[in-house]
Amino acid sequence: MTTTNAATEAARSGAVTAQQIITAQMEAGMPRDRIMAHHHDVAASLYGDVRTPDGKAFADAYAETAESMLIEMRELDEPDRTPGAPHPDPRLAARGWHACDHGIYVRRDAVAAEREREAG
Repeated sequence: MTTTNAATEAARSGAVTAQQIITAQMEAGMPRDRIMAHHHDVAASLYGDVRTPDGKAFADAYAETAESMLIEMRELDEPDRTPGAPHPDPRLAARGWHACDHGIYVRRDAVAAEREREAG
């Protein structure tokens, strides 16, 4: 196997390793902040132990894949801010809070009054 092929295979292995571990942690219900801390520690350890180009390729792919997955997890935790979406807190949603056209949570009464002013 050539050096380039070995580095490519090492990178593929690093990416798959990160995917498998993060997926298992998510499915087990591990909190996102603990998953993030774990993978930052693992990536730092991998970089600290790099001795070959293949090891660097593995560490790079592991770190990049883990970071990408963690960003996606963070985005999943974000509340829905499409216009008209109810507030993620059921108590506030019951009191009329929802996302306006700009993705900011406002009370329905305030939005209705503003629209009436604009129409009138």
